[in-house]
Amino acid sequence: MLPPGDSYLPDGGIRFLRPTEMREGNQIEWGACLRAPAEFGRHERARVLVGDIILAVKGATIAAEKSVCLIDELSEPTIVNGSIFRFQPKHSEVSGEFLLEILSSSIARRQMKGAMILNNAVDYLSRDVIDQLLLPISSPTEQTKLVRVMAAARAARRRKLEEAESLLGGLDAFVLEALGLTLPPPDGHRTTYAVRLSDVREGKKLYPDYFHPERLNAIRAVERKYKGDRCATLLSVAEFRRDHRQIQPDDPYLGLANVQPNTGVRIDSTEDDGEGTVFDYAENDVLFARLRPYLNKVYRAESGGVCSPEFHVMRVRPGEDGKPRVIPDYLAAVLRSGLVLSQTRHMMTGNTHPRLANDDVVNLVVPVPDSATQKKIAAEVSRRRGAARRLRDEASRLWDDAKRRFEEELLGPEPLPGRPKP
Repeated sequence: MLPPGDSYLPDGGIRFLRPTEMREGNQIEWGACLRAPAEFGRHERARVLVGDIILAVKGATIAAEKSVCLIDELSEPTIVNGSIFRFQPKHSEVSGEFLLEILSSSIARRQMKGAMILNNAVDYLSRDVIDQLLLPISSPTEQTKLVRVMAAARAARRRKLEEAESLLGGLDAFVLEALGLTLPPPDGHRTTYAVRLSDVREGKKLYPDYFHPERLNAIRAVERKYKGDRCATLLSVAEFRRDHRQIQPDDPYLGLANVQPNTGVRIDSTEDDGEGTVFDYAENDVLFARLRPYLNKVYRAESGGVCSPEFHVMRVRPGEDGKPRVIPDYLAAVLRSGLVLSQTRHMMTGNTHPRLANDDVVNLVVPVPDSATQKKIAAEVSRRRGAARRLRDEASRLWDDAKRRFEEELLGPEPLPGRPKP
C-alpha cells in the first residue's frame, strides 16, 4: 500500500492525493492533501501525470460522480495509492475530456455499481472490471461539441458554487468588524521571541510555539476590548460532550470530510461512514475539528446525529438568566474566525496527525459581546447560509440538467414508463 498510514507528514515530502480530496464536477481540494515521504514518488504506478483520469475504486466513492477527475495540470509532484486507479485514453479518437464525462455519467455508474466486489466489509472495483466497461463513443466532432457544452455548464455551476463559498468565507471579516477587533498581521515565520518563565510555569507548556506572539497578540486583542467575564475561555461558555458509544447501523454519521473548511457547510463525502466509537451530538451543538484544526472545520449542528471522535462537541452553557450565554451560530462563527485560528495554529500537538488536545481547546479565548451584537452576527450567518444554500441548489439543478442532456445526446431520451426504448 502506498503510503502506509503512519508515514504521513505535516509538511514537506510529496503530495498524496486520496479520494476524500476529490469533489464533484472535476474538482480537487488540493489544500487538504496529506504529505508522504519523498521516496514514495519513485514508484511509477503511484505517480500522477498531466492528462491522467483518476478514478476512486473503493467504498462509497464508487457510486458517486465525485470519484472521477481529469488531471489537466499539476503544480507539484503527486502520488496516489491503491484506492485510486489512473489511466489515459489509448486512442487519439477519444479525448480525455470526453472520457471524463462518460465516466461521470449514469451510463458508467450503473455498470460500476453492479460490478462492485465486497472484501473485508469494503466495496471495491477491480482493474479488470474497469477495463471491461461498455461506453458509447461518439465521433471526434460530436465529442468536441458535447465536451464544449458540458464545460460551459461546469463553468456556470462553478461560478454559483464559488459565489456561495464567497458569501460564507467572507464572514470572517464581518465577524471581526462586528466585534470591533483588529488582529495584527500573521507572523508565522518568526522563530525567536522572549517568554517569561512564570508564563511557562503557569501554562505548564514546554513547547515554544504555544507562546508565539501571533497567538498571544490575538488573546490580548480580546482582553483589551472585552473586560472581565466578557473575555471567556471556551470551557466557561460551553460544555464539552465526550461520552463515547458504539456506532449503530442507522446512525446519521458526520465525519471530518463532511464539513467544508472555513464555511461550516455540511457536504457529501466519498469517505465511508465511521466504525467503532462515536460521539452523540444534538441540534445547535457546535462541532470543532480536533484533527488538523488549521483546516478550520467548524459545524453548528442543524439536527442531531453522531460524529467522529475527531470532533470536539460543545453544547452552550446557560447564563445566570437561564438563557444560553452565547448564541450557537455566533459561537461557530467566532470559532471559524481568524481570531481563533491565530490561536489554534500554535497549539497543535503531534507531527504525523496534528491535533488540538482536550486540555488546550478548553482554554481557547473568545469574546462574549452583548446580546445585540451576537444576534447581529448570528442573523448575518443565517442570511448568508440561506443564500449560499439557494446558490448550491441552483448549481445542482443546472448540473443535473446538463448531465441529462449529455446522456440523451448519446443514447436518446429515456422512454416513458411502460414503453419500450426504441
